[in-house]
Amino acid sequence: MRNFKIYLFSILSLITILVIPFTIHAAENKIIYNLDLTFNKEVHSIKGTEIVKYTNHSLLPIDTIYFHLNPNAFRNTKSKLYQRYENLLDEPAYLNIHSVKINGENADFHGDKTVSMAVILPKTLYPSDSITIYTEFTTKIPRGKHFFCPSYSKGAYQLIFFYPKVEHFYNCGWKPELYKTVADPFGVPSSYKVSLTLPNEFKAVGSLILNSTTQLPNNFVQLNYSGQYLQEIGFSISSNYKISHLKLNNTTITLLTKDNKHNYKIQEQNVKEVVSDIINYYSDYFLPFQSSHLSIVSGNIPGGFATANFIILNSKIYRGIKNIDYQSIQVLSHEIAHQYFGFLVNANESYETWLNEGFANYAASKYLTNRYPLLREKHNYPVTNFTKQTNKLFNLLFLSMEQEQIGQPVYTPNRTTDFSILSDQTKYFKGQKVLEMMEYILGDSLFKSVINEYIKRQKFHITTTEDFFRIAEEVSSHDFSGFYKTWVESSSIPDLKILKVKKMKDIAPDQHITEIVITDEPKCHLPVEINAIDEIGDTLTKSGIWLSDKPDTISFHSSTSIKKISLDPRKKIWEFNRRNNHYPQKILFKFLIDAPRIDAYQIFYYPTFDFNRTDITRIGLKLRGRYWINMRPFFPAQSLDEWYASINYGIKTKTLGYDFSYSTSLLSMLFKPRVSLRARNYFGLFESKISSEIYIGEIKYPIIHQMQGYKKLIFGAQYENVRTSKFLNESNWQKGKLFYPFLDFINFHNWGSYRHTLRIKANFGIKSLYTDYAYQKYSIDGQLKFRISKRPWIYQRLFFGKSSGNVPAQQNFYFFGKNIFENLTFESYRLVKGAGDMRGYGGRSLKGKNIITTNTEIRWNLAGTGEATFDFILFYDTGVIPSNLTKITWNQLKHDAGIGLEFNAFEAIMIGMHFPIWVSHPEEGKNPIAFRWVFSSWLNL
Repeated sequence: MRNFKIYLFSILSLITILVIPFTIHAAENKIIYNLDLTFNKEVHSIKGTEIVKYTNHSLLPIDTIYFHLNPNAFRNTKSKLYQRYENLLDEPAYLNIHSVKINGENADFHGDKTVSMAVILPKTLYPSDSITIYTEFTTKIPRGKHFFCPSYSKGAYQLIFFYPKVEHFYNCGWKPELYKTVADPFGVPSSYKVSLTLPNEFKAVGSLILNSTTQLPNNFVQLNYSGQYLQEIGFSISSNYKISHLKLNNTTITLLTKDNKHNYKIQEQNVKEVVSDIINYYSDYFLPFQSSHLSIVSGNIPGGFATANFIILNSKIYRGIKNIDYQSIQVLSHEIAHQYFGFLVNANESYETWLNEGFANYAASKYLTNRYPLLREKHNYPVTNFTKQTNKLFNLLFLSMEQEQIGQPVYTPNRTTDFSILSDQTKYFKGQKVLEMMEYILGDSLFKSVINEYIKRQKFHITTTEDFFRIAEEVSSHDFSGFYKTWVESSSIPDLKILKVKKMKDIAPDQHITEIVITDEPKCHLPVEINAIDEIGDTLTKSGIWLSDKPDTISFHSSTSIKKISLDPRKKIWEFNRRNNHYPQKILFKFLIDAPRIDAYQIFYYPTFDFNRTDITRIGLKLRGRYWINMRPFFPAQSLDEWYASINYGIKTKTLGYDFSYSTSLLSMLFKPRVSLRARNYFGLFESKISSEIYIGEIKYPIIHQMQGYKKLIFGAQYENVRTSKFLNESNWQKGKLFYPFLDFINFHNWGSYRHTLRIKANFGIKSLYTDYAYQKYSIDGQLKFRISKRPWIYQRLFFGKSSGNVPAQQNFYFFGKNIFENLTFESYRLVKGAGDMRGYGGRSLKGKNIITTNTEIRWNLAGTGEATFDFILFYDTGVIPSNLTKITWNQLKHDAGIGLEFNAFEAIMIGMHFPIWVSHPEEGKNPIAFRWVFSSWLNL
């Protein structure tokens, strides 16, 4: 019988090889988990036994079974995964395997200290055969707030990805090379049954329905959860939280929230109301909510986290729901939508999860559009401007790199960029837009039928992009093949544009014909709408236009001449360039600053103020033109082009100055270098400069990633007059020409509570027929900033500079100059060109060829939310300007100390006031302790 089984299996395997392609989709092998867990609050751990019944439903024999041990991804503080999310953990996590038995016999296993453990089967598991695997394990729960491993904070424990879980088995077998990363939130559906033992004072909620409780000796209780068929499980346990319930149709909602007597009832009622509203909306729009149980927890994980029947919301988001906050409800509606898309219908591969995230975003957007204004009105909140501005800022933040998102195929197995901002945003936002464009083609009612049929057919199945589009075509009878190639597979970026507008001569006084030539390159495979507005304000519309492979001509007949034309006015088609969608093209003048626009060229205007002791102030006006292609308003910018032009006037010297600049990004070149040209005249310096900057390596972005950072290289050359202004040193007036190439390297990292910056600069004066100075100049600037607790920070800076040769005074190192890192952005009263930061010596112009300075600060954040801070500062500075770096005496060192205040908003507006009350070497005739002040400001728009 066994020989026949082997023979039959060999025949089936051969058929599989010949007929079935080796795709990378997971085979749906049947897995049953039975977990017996004990929580130890003293050592913050879970000790457990796991019994797995595994049935081989594939066509391949199995001699090894792989288990994912997700906490081991964060076992070593030096590992890439730990450091990537370092701000989320205060200590390592681990999952230790003590023993493994198969069908009652000890089994060999290896890799148990890594993310993926291999268990060697004592004999081959053939198709349709089953085995039972018994595992004893301990999971260390680290202090932190992580969304990819168990963690605890403030007495609340989040148990997610905490147990040994069987890896995905693909049609072509195991894929160990794919298992070396953190867990996939959307797992293969399995049956789960759990018993959890914990101290009496703790409460627990999770993915499973509580079936019974058993009181145990020594003040312990055992919670027994009934078996359910789910994608994944999670639990939250806490001793200072309160459980409440809400019955909604056939679903019981369980809430676990902090037991706050002052606002608990209000918060609980509002959360219940919003949760009910979301589920009712989804039940009407999609299918009735499928789960009989849903737990929602107020926790400490940043943002929101969801697994099957279980949602964790950051406490700030939970409080935001109480106030009907847009962003908070967006997160909640997104996570509830995952109960349909991700945990009911599952696309669990990295190149397929755009369906999960895209649908969750799509559903949340539908809900917010239709229900959010009604919620705010019901709770007496203003709906109009508040809602619009909040919505605008929220979407701007997450669409800050639109070109990269739209240019990345949503269906790309790019495993080299796991959890990168690029792949994440493609899945979330391009996925959402692809679905919205399909709805635009089919209409709301028909697309709704497509979604419901998709859910019905794929419920508890591993689905693919092809499955979804096949169902869409069957239900709608629409051919999506061209749309699929453009929006799912391709990296091309469709661009609708108005090529030409031709106004025909009047046939009669009240009859005008306007011909509009439009095209899309490459084809968007979507119906196009076009609006035309005539002289008297009437709007003419033509819609449902399917463009051909060649430019198409659309004609409008109107009683008066057409003045404005808009292509795709409702923005139904996702583009990166909408300027060419308008006739005439839009130019907007804005005061100070506004959100980037992709449908208009923006010119900003604002006043400028430059302070110095010669002019008192120079006032001016600056115009700045921007057209954002890569929309990065808060991040290292890659806008296609930017220019500014300003003129200024010295109040005292009665002299004019100017400043002109143009920069562009060469996006087609390696590293996408940004090239800048600049010419300006301040005090007769007549500077002209050409430079380029490139970003090296992976860039991390604020807000989205806890760890941020970048490496940037700036290089170029500058030509200027040599002239030392009178207020610097009247007796040393210099003249001549100066030309110097320069190189500037910046390495910046932010791990949340720890930040460091290293900047290395070099420039070389070159003497030729037309220039007069030859020298070498180097500097190294290191800065560390460390958070002691929630509000206080310690800041330490060390600056070293050395130069040699014929150095003009304006290229010397100044004792009180600009912080070289802030030199990119910072303009300060009494701060001249240089690099030192001795605040108590701002009244003098101490300078030299060599310099060493240190700055120590204790900063206390008086008020701050996110990227805006207001700090109180205690500072101590020390430094020296030696003629010889090898012969520095203690008496040469100068010191100062004082207090200060600084306001920083989004690194765009900075205002500071520093008071160096004590200096060790005051000016002649002045006391060491005296009232001194330094005002600094920066406007980076």
